[in-house]
Amino acid sequence: GYVEAILEMFVKWWEDGHIYRGKRVINWCPRCRSAISDIEVEMVERAGHLYHFRYPFADGSGHVTIATTRPETMLGDTAVAAHPEDERYKSLFGKKIRLPLTDREIELIPDDYADPEFGTGAVKVTPAHDLNDFEIGMRHDLPRVVVIGEDGRMTEAAGPRYAGLDRFEARERVLEDLEAEGLLEKVEDYPMQVPTCERCHTVIEPLLSEQWFVRMKEIAAPAIEAVEAGRIRFVPERYTKIYLDWMKNIRDWCISRQLWWGHRIPVWYTDDGETIVARNEAEARKKAGGRNLRQDPDVLDTWFSSAIWPFATLGWPKETSDLETFYPTDILITAQEIIYLWVARMIMTGLYFMREIPFREVYIYATVLNEEGRRMSKSLGTGIDPLELIEKYGADALRYA
Repeated sequence: GYVEAILEMFVKWWEDGHIYRGKRVINWCPRCRSAISDIEVEMVERAGHLYHFRYPFADGSGHVTIATTRPETMLGDTAVAAHPEDERYKSLFGKKIRLPLTDREIELIPDDYADPEFGTGAVKVTPAHDLNDFEIGMRHDLPRVVVIGEDGRMTEAAGPRYAGLDRFEARERVLEDLEAEGLLEKVEDYPMQVPTCERCHTVIEPLLSEQWFVRMKEIAAPAIEAVEAGRIRFVPERYTKIYLDWMKNIRDWCISRQLWWGHRIPVWYTDDGETIVARNEAEARKKAGGRNLRQDPDVLDTWFSSAIWPFATLGWPKETSDLETFYPTDILITAQEIIYLWVARMIMTGLYFMREIPFREVYIYATVLNEEGRRMSKSLGTGIDPLELIEKYGADALRYA
């Protein structure tokens, strides 16, 4: 059945070297205590602040001013970066900076990510708590200091004055301490798009976490070619660019979740530390040769199982008559918000496992918006009560509207 297909997909990608377990920055919900997918993140517009403060050079020769909306993360900074061609910093690269409120020194480094046109051109780098900073850290082999834990509270690495505080309480204390040291330059009002968990509306914390990932670059390449060559066509055509932009900048896919429901990850561990990947427990025990086993407690991202829908529903990995008759299909009709999460992944898995595109055309249907241009949603309060419409126009009129 379908579960067999999911397990086959995981094992095959593992055997081919595409699946790995490692530490990367992911979306983390401190209340649900789980990694969550991008589609489970709701961006909420809120009034925020942009805080400007000074990082003094260790030799006392001056300072660098940086700006951030999350000052509590400065306790985990391991560098300050500026663009390599920024004339203001060219002669300063390599200088040591005293990280305020800590006993650590960090370095001013050159990196293309820094934008010379934004603010002072210098940015704080927190590899354990920001996705872009994580990538900078990878390029420069920077330490990763985790100062916010899975519970949303500051860790021991944040220092004794902050350890145990809620992250937002720590923000206020950090600002108080920076001001007391004369390092807080100014605070600006700053409208923000804040990432929140769609289940519980808790603010998401970008967090360095050990999870299961799929290496995507190699898997994505044939799916990019299929659309560029016209073998798969998007209607309206403008969605082709949206698809290609995401695919050409694709990052490794975090496929593990710390939830109590879902498809269990088919990985077992022996007492002596060996990792065994198998299609079922019997196969794992055979590989273990009598050693004790414990299964990985995590479950798979729901989009992992959804990705193989076009052929798993037809009997794959078995070679069935349905699979031979109905794969590929002609057209997929779907919504724009799941182009990345479902459409792209079905194309990638279809080409990988079936060696053929899953569909020839993707029709993106229109979305009904309210008078403010926002999608209709119960959680946003932008929907229309169907009972009111039925009372006014009748059920048939609503049904065929």
